[in-house]
Amino acid sequence: MTVVVDDIRTFMAEAIKAQPVFLAWGRGDGAWTEPPPEERGRKVLIDPVGFRQVARSQFVVPDPDGEIVLSSGKWTISAEPTNHLYVEFRYDFADGQGETLRETMVYIGTQVKEGLPPGQKYFVPDEIESLGRAALLQNFGPRERAVGTRSTYEYVISL
Repeated sequence: MTVVVDDIRTFMAEAIKAQPVFLAWGRGDGAWTEPPPEERGRKVLIDPVGFRQVARSQFVVPDPDGEIVLSSGKWTISAEPTNHLYVEFRYDFADGQGETLRETMVYIGTQVKEGLPPGQKYFVPDEIESLGRAALLQNFGPRERAVGTRSTYEYVISL
C-alpha cells in the first residue's frame, strides 16, 4: 500500500502558511431552519458579507494538555513546522455589524484589489479580486452581529 508521508504534508502546511489566508463569513440561506451539513465540493459562500485576514498562523501538534482547545482537540504551538496549521481570525467591532451570519469559509491565496488603504484587514466582497482556494467550510445557526461585539474564529488545518 502507498501512503502520503508526513514530510509532504508538512510541506503543504508550510505552503499554505506562506499564502494570504482569509476567513469569509456570510449570511447563508435565510430559509435554513437548521444548518445543513457542510458540502466538501463547495467553493463559495451562499451570501458572503466580509473577509478577514488571518491574525495568527502557527504550526501546532496534538496535545491532550494543550492550551489551544478546539472542537478538533487540544493543541500546542510547535517551533518546528508540522502538518497541522493553526489559524486565528479576529473580527473587530464594526465588521459585519447588524448582519445575521450562518456560514464561514477559510480561503487560501485570497487576493484583494489594488488601491485599498495600507493595513486594511477586513474587506467586503467588492474589495476581493480573487477568492483563492476554499479550505474549510462551517455552517451554523444564526448569529447576530451586535454593537460592541468582537468575534474570534480558530481552526486547525490538518493535512
